[in-house]
This record gives sequence, C-alpha cells and structure tokens, in this order.
Amino acid sequence: MAQAECDHARARDLFEEGLILSAEMGNEADIAHCLEGLAAVTAAEGRIVNAARLWGAEEALLERMETAVYTYVPDRSLHRSRVAAARRRLDEEAFEAAWKEGRSFGTERAIECALDRVTTQEAAPQESYPAGLSAKETEVLRLVAQGMTSAEVADTLFLSSRTVDWHLGSIYRKLGLHSRTEAARFASEHGLV
Repeated sequence: MAQAECDHARARDLFEEGLILSAEMGNEADIAHCLEGLAAVTAAEGRIVNAARLWGAEEALLERMETAVYTYVPDRSLHRSRVAAARRRLDEEAFEAAWKEGRSFGTERAIECALDRVTTQEAAPQESYPAGLSAKETEVLRLVAQGMTSAEVADTLFLSSRTVDWHLGSIYRKLGLHSRTEAARFASEHGLV
C-alpha cells in the first residue's frame, strides 16, 4: 500500500525489513520480491542506475531459482511497465551496464546494494571507507563504536533494529570480527570515532 500511495520512505522501510527477514530465513523468492520492490522505489526516487542494478540482481536470482515469476504475483505487467519507464529516463547503454552489473551480484551483494541508499555511480564525491565497508555500514559502525545500542542506532538513522543488526552482521563478516568491542576497537584504530 505504501508503494501504491507513493509513500517511498515507508515502502523502502518495509521492503528493507522484508529483505532482511527473508535473508535470515533463506527465502530467495521473497528476497527477489523485496529486491524488485526496492528497485521500483529507487527508480521512483530518480536513482535509475541503482534501480537497474537491483532489477538485474532480481532477474538473476529468479533464474538461479529456475522460476520466471513469483508464485504469488503471476502478472508481471506492472513490473515491466516500471522497468520500461525507468529505461526511458536513462541512456540505454548506461541502463544496460547497470542491469548487467546487478546480474553479476550474488545474493549477499544484491542485499548490500539494496540496503545502501547511495551507490558509487550516483553518489556525490566518493568517500573511501575502510576494509570494503559501505557508507551505511561505516555510519552504523561509528555509532556502535560510540556506545549506542542497536535500538539507539536505529532511531538515529531512521532504520529498524533488524536492519541495524543486518548491517552489524555484514560489518563483522567483512572485518572478521565477533563482537561490538572488537568493532569499536577497529573503528577507533581507523579514525572513525
């Protein structure tokens, strides 16, 4: 309903929450559904390159699952019309390159891309983050290193606690860490706090 009512912020929050829950359960069909929803929201916000990436990632995931449509969304006409509208707003070569890039993502990379609201090609000056962390992961790490709980980080960044926990899990994996204490030490050693 939020998406249909053009409440992009609410739709994004709900799709992100669904994406995280689906990933935790290993439900690839729902991951694909959330990627599609986030792509549509991202396109509506005018970030067409990232939307094309997410649609490409969704398409590749559906192919890996050997299904062409969701079992609960047999009519893909709305999806096709959104993709066509986005394609008209961007140079064809750029759209195809972004779509192809998204198709190359594995599931985890697609989820990271979907949860990051700014991407390299659409960002203003590209800031460098340590150890391959994304902008959002670095932001979460900074706040955690300051002693905030997941709930406090969620309130500060206007995210759900589950989204914050997802980012923390990704941070731990990327940095080879196992606790908030280790993460705080890493943040301090790398000038993030």
